[in-house]
Amino acid sequence: MPITAYIGFGSNLGDLLDNLEKASQHMAAHPEITLKRLSKLYETEPLKKEHDEKHPWYLNCVMEIETSLTLHKLLQALKNIEHTMGRRTRSRWQPRNVDLDILFFGDVIYEDKELHIPHRSLAERNFVLKPLCDLIPGFIHPEFNMTLQDIFASSQDPLLVRELNNTGIT
Repeated sequence: MPITAYIGFGSNLGDLLDNLEKASQHMAAHPEITLKRLSKLYETEPLKKEHDEKHPWYLNCVMEIETSLTLHKLLQALKNIEHTMGRRTRSRWQPRNVDLDILFFGDVIYEDKELHIPHRSLAERNFVLKPLCDLIPGFIHPEFNMTLQDIFASSQDPLLVRELNNTGIT
């Protein structure tokens, strides 16, 4: 039985919109992933640790998918897409042409050395919360027992997140 998952997309190197479009196409080509909906697109300020290195702003969105993959197989599929698109490291705080993160996998709570679901930092990052609220504002975070809209409303994240006025990616 398929499970609904939410994937964060981000890019801050090269043609940002094209990078997200290509990542979306790679996901759509996977036989065990069905793309359902996409949030609006947002320009987002880099995290504070990145400011020191003059990193470019990101383009971010969230995609709702259905998948029959296990959690770890979905993670591997996302890493494979990143690698196919030219990403060679997953080091933190570095610019990247594509970054794909599992935010939610149904209402699963899971943690090991490689993965924390729900995504460990999503409740602290407006660039993830805002697009999630486009799609599922009433979804109750399984660890915090709060809706995403309530988490977003109480966020202390000072970084700018600006909605783009376009139709987005397909």
